[in-house]
Amino acid sequence: MLPFLLLMTAPLWAGAQTDGDSAQRPVKAGYGESVTQSPPGFPGGNDSLRAFIKRNLRYPRQAMNDGVRGKVWLNFTVDKNGAIRDSSVIKPVHEEIDREALRILSIMPAWNPATLSGNPVDAPYTIQIEFVPPGQKP
Repeated sequence: MLPFLLLMTAPLWAGAQTDGDSAQRPVKAGYGESVTQSPPGFPGGNDSLRAFIKRNLRYPRQAMNDGVRGKVWLNFTVDKNGAIRDSSVIKPVHEEIDREALRILSIMPAWNPATLSGNPVDAPYTIQIEFVPPGQKP
C-alpha cells in the first residue's frame, strides 16, 4: 500500500499565483509595454503531478519505522527546455525523506516551460510534498 501523500504547488515565479494557474496573462514591462507570461507547469497539470509522485514515491523504510512525517519544501528551476535543474531542499524533514523528494524530482519528465512574450524562459518553482506514513492521518 502506498503511503498517503499530499502535494501542493506554490510557484514563486512572477508573484503570487493560484494552484493550477497556467493561463497567460498580461503584465507591465518597462516603459508601460504589456507582455504576456505563463508559469512553468507539469505536463497534464497539477493532478498529473500528484499522480506521478504517488506512483513513483518510495517511502524510506527507516523514516517509516520511526514514524517520521512532514512537509518537504523543494526549490528548482524549470529551464527553457522544460528540464528540472538546480534542485534543492529549502525546508528539510529528515535526511532520507529529503533524499526521496529530490529523487522524485530527478526522474520527472520535462515540464512545460514558462513563457514570456511567447518565448520559453528559465523560471524558479517551489513545491511542497507532505510525507505521512501508511496508516496515519495527514
